[in-house]
Amino acid sequence: MVHNSRSMSETANEFPAIMYIVSYQFEPERFKPKVQSDPVEEGILNRLSDNCKVISKEHPLTISVNSHICKIRKIDDEDSRTYVVSVFSDKRDLENENAFLGLNELSPQIRRLLDAFPKNPISEFTAMTRHSRGLDESFAELEKYFHLSNKPVTSAGIAKNHLLAILKEDIENAEGYLRRSMLLSSLEDSADKAAAELNNFVEDIAHYASLTGRLHRLFRERAVIFKQIESSEKNTQERIQDMLGNIRRPPDQVKPVDLGSMLTEVSGIFSRLTTITSSMRRDHILARSYLRGIRGIFNSWDEKPVINYPTNSSVEISRFEGMVDSFGDNVDRLEALRIQLDTLLDMIRTHVGIQQQNVSVDEQRDTKKLLARMVNLQEVLHKLEIFVVAFYITEMARLVFETIAHDIVNILTVVFIPVALLLAIGIRKLLHRQE
Repeated sequence: MVHNSRSMSETANEFPAIMYIVSYQFEPERFKPKVQSDPVEEGILNRLSDNCKVISKEHPLTISVNSHICKIRKIDDEDSRTYVVSVFSDKRDLENENAFLGLNELSPQIRRLLDAFPKNPISEFTAMTRHSRGLDESFAELEKYFHLSNKPVTSAGIAKNHLLAILKEDIENAEGYLRRSMLLSSLEDSADKAAAELNNFVEDIAHYASLTGRLHRLFRERAVIFKQIESSEKNTQERIQDMLGNIRRPPDQVKPVDLGSMLTEVSGIFSRLTTITSSMRRDHILARSYLRGIRGIFNSWDEKPVINYPTNSSVEISRFEGMVDSFGDNVDRLEALRIQLDTLLDMIRTHVGIQQQNVSVDEQRDTKKLLARMVNLQEVLHKLEIFVVAFYITEMARLVFETIAHDIVNILTVVFIPVALLLAIGIRKLLHRQE
């Protein structure tokens, strides 16, 4: 095996023993350039113990803890900020040189420093790093770690001149954030080049931690809505079937009051469902954008498989595709319910329209009857007008007859009645013609 001319202790000084990556999701205002101070870094500095010494407050923040050097750098990614803590050790046990150093093996002072980070991250990644100088040595260290720690490796692959293996998480942490433990072994012979490559690679992992953390948080926050959709879907379906059964009865058995109450109820459900569907669709679009970013990172790595292990990209992408598919499935279910409700609304409106038409027909029929009665009444009134006019003409003629022929006034009056009727008819026609 080819070794670099530098000693193992020198290499340990230049290459970190472990990297702690923690990501937080904040409001965009927290990242404005005018804000100079970082509340997380300030909290860490305030909690430093006496045996800790601040070497540099410039980026990256560098702190000396006993025989360790901790470098803390931050990486902003849209609405999240990720902190990468690189722990360098001067005192690594030469007999365990091929062993990966875990968090539990760090000194209490280092663990206290890491505990100073806020407890509400969206993701927490731990990368146990090694400079192995070759694939055979890296693979041997991976197998050795597996047998010594009894921690299963879920996936492994070669990416950007590194052997990357992700360990299985036994228990979901109570806080609910995403957690990953990984082994990261450099395949570069040169220690300086290996350190530079590791820094670039870890920056990609930091972006990956940010994207997966945001997707994981979005999925967990919507998990309650997913359950509510599943439970309410059955009740909504049953209610739709009940209403359809009522509407399918003969029209004369469906009361307008029932139709009105059903229309109000369905409109309310439809409105609420539309709001939830729109919100879920927005979440689905956001989740897909996170997944595109995750795929983009893995594509840039151009990961190569390792014998006996599935690749990290295949396992991780499949896992997060399942989360995104949950959003899409719920959107489809909500859309199906909306279509059913929309159909039900159309049926109710159709029944209401039919009943309105029936009412209009009845009203038209009643109107025609009323018009016929009014026409008949008008004709009666016209006849009465003729008789009234004829009566007045006859009375006037009677007055004239009494003056010129008193003895036969009654006979002349009776004979004049037809003439009075004719005169009355003529007068009525003349008057209506002028109107």
